[in-house]
Amino acid sequence: MENKFVLPKVEQVAVMCKDLDATAAFLSKTLGIGPFAFSERNSPVTVNGKPSNARRKLGIAPMGGVDLELIQPMEPGTPYYNFAMARGEGFQHIRFAPVADLKKTVANLEKMGYKTAYAGDFGGSSFAYMESEKAKGFVLEFVQHKA
Repeated sequence: MENKFVLPKVEQVAVMCKDLDATAAFLSKTLGIGPFAFSERNSPVTVNGKPSNARRKLGIAPMGGVDLELIQPMEPGTPYYNFAMARGEGFQHIRFAPVADLKKTVANLEKMGYKTAYAGDFGGSSFAYMESEKAKGFVLEFVQHKA
């Protein structure tokens, strides 16, 4: 019998872009997506078991019941920059509704062949980005809010 994992509800779809402002303006003008909330973040993360930072510019807007997150990497060597260099612009990840036990979720996915691409803590939450070669670039983000 195959391992099956029940995914929580999708909360966010993230797209990597080289020019966040131009992408947000185009999506607003052509598809009516927005308004976008813009911010810049620099979060300490663990990438393949090593400490790193994730400096990026973000634009987040509601879109049909989920958030659309635009990500523009701000410096070389960060997980987002590395992803953009390897795969280019376009779909980056799907974030799901918060899980009760992030460590258990990660362990279950690792048993199915996923690996933790990067993980960290931000604003009272822990997160993990999971990927698999077999999933052809399909990155999953899981979050656990701290009590």
